[in-house]
Amino acid sequence: MLLPLQLTVLVTGLLPGKTGKTTVALGLMAGLKERGVKVGFLKPVAFFDYYEDYLAVEASIDEGLLVPPEVLSLREIEGEIEDPCLVNPVSVLTAPLKPETFIEARAPTSFFSYSANMFRRVAVMRVSLLAPVKAYISYINEWALSRNLLEIDRETLKKITRRTDQAVGVPTLAELTETYERVAMRAVESVLSVVSGRQRVLVVESFGTAAWPLPPAANAGLVLSVVPGTVLVYRGDRYKMAVALKASDSLRYLRRLTTADVFTLLTPFKIVKTPPLSPYEPVESKAEKLSELVDIVIETLERG
Repeated sequence: MLLPLQLTVLVTGLLPGKTGKTTVALGLMAGLKERGVKVGFLKPVAFFDYYEDYLAVEASIDEGLLVPPEVLSLREIEGEIEDPCLVNPVSVLTAPLKPETFIEARAPTSFFSYSANMFRRVAVMRVSLLAPVKAYISYINEWALSRNLLEIDRETLKKITRRTDQAVGVPTLAELTETYERVAMRAVESVLSVVSGRQRVLVVESFGTAAWPLPPAANAGLVLSVVPGTVLVYRGDRYKMAVALKASDSLRYLRRLTTADVFTLLTPFKIVKTPPLSPYEPVESKAEKLSELVDIVIETLERG
């Protein structure tokens, strides 16, 4: 059973690519902490890349389990994190495809269609299940590794899965996709049941343009939809009503619902303009630049 939080703030991206969700989420957290508000962070599902996010890969090698870039950024304001899996229930590491494999197979055009499918590029997925017993499981994409498709070696995968309780080789792409569909939401639910009620505000950062990364029964008090230079602020109850309308009670469609699907149904109650935010500037500076968003969260808390 999910325990009620004082306030959940869901941060989503309106467009694909890097929209600044993490910068906004962490700047908001820093601003709330400065106001004396106890605040937590959750990244339900994180995808990151072996080449594009190698700092996170190095951290994953050191810790023996997948640690996405968002957790590294969180440490700027939280310091050491006792268990990254309580911040990020599902973590997925992708890797670039090897073009030479497709050339040797005389199927060079397949390189582009394979590249467009993220699950074909998955190297390993780590899930955190806390009920009925605590278990961290790594699912390794044997389908891609056995075909020499990915720019990653097995030795690296051994290093970044050594602290998980179980490493499972997944032999087919269909099984890998099915496993993600089956266990991802269970992992998020189990972690959310543990972290719920620990803080007055929980900032939840969505993955990509996913409209609702939380379990169907969860709620959000506020939803912040981020594009560069702008944050659209929605009332959580109205946003979830739009999500429910679009999903039509289908869990499968809920998982595939994007912010573009919801954008056409809702009008934000506030549009906040934001200046350029560098990921390298101090968190205090980010908090100052996002003070209007901090004010909105404080006002929502005060209204109860």
